[in-house]
Amino acid sequence: MPTIERVTVTLPADLVREIDRHEKNRSRFLQEAARRELERRRRILLDHSLRNPHPETAELAEAGFEDWVSSLPDGGCGGLVDIQAGRDVRWVPGEGWTEVERVRLDRGTIVLLGLDPTVGHEQRGVRPCVVVSDPAVISDQRFPLVAVVPVTGTPGEGSLYPMLQPGPSGLARPSYALVDQLRSVDKRRIRRVFGVVTDSELDALDEGLVLFLGLGRKLRSADVE
Repeated sequence: MPTIERVTVTLPADLVREIDRHEKNRSRFLQEAARRELERRRRILLDHSLRNPHPETAELAEAGFEDWVSSLPDGGCGGLVDIQAGRDVRWVPGEGWTEVERVRLDRGTIVLLGLDPTVGHEQRGVRPCVVVSDPAVISDQRFPLVAVVPVTGTPGEGSLYPMLQPGPSGLARPSYALVDQLRSVDKRRIRRVFGVVTDSELDALDEGLVLFLGLGRKLRSADVE
């Protein structure tokens, strides 16, 4: 059980009456209101970062990219996705994701990542990945990076390698997410967009991310009512 602290809150009488009209349990109401306000403020701080990317952000994203690519299991695209099921996309700084129609990438979307040594140069190959960034990060027109988890056809064991089934996501055969190879990449490397993994698959992927990044204790305390 979490530690409980008692606090005294002084509110105007008319505000207390308004609270009582909607919720008999004042403590529960104030807890929920405080959580919503904290989330709102966290979102404001995230938006500040997205609107003002650090000058070294894009440069660092490319550092070591070739080593990261070469460290991934062999196979690249290797028939993991149904190419015909996807849509070609392009990210333009200041404009966002473009296609014939405006593209929206959701968290959990399967994409093909360009593996060329330098962004904008001749394409050397592609790799299926799952987008795992917050939707605000994915969609922001100014922020240049997005976090992805690469996909492989080689089975893995345990929570860091959740299985992804073929289906509407665009995957053509059973695959596995390599949570321990999480990386931020330049949005311009995303070449093609497919579907979204199932809710249960995204939950399993998130569980792996929580364990890998050591966020369990933080998230458990945030979930306490």
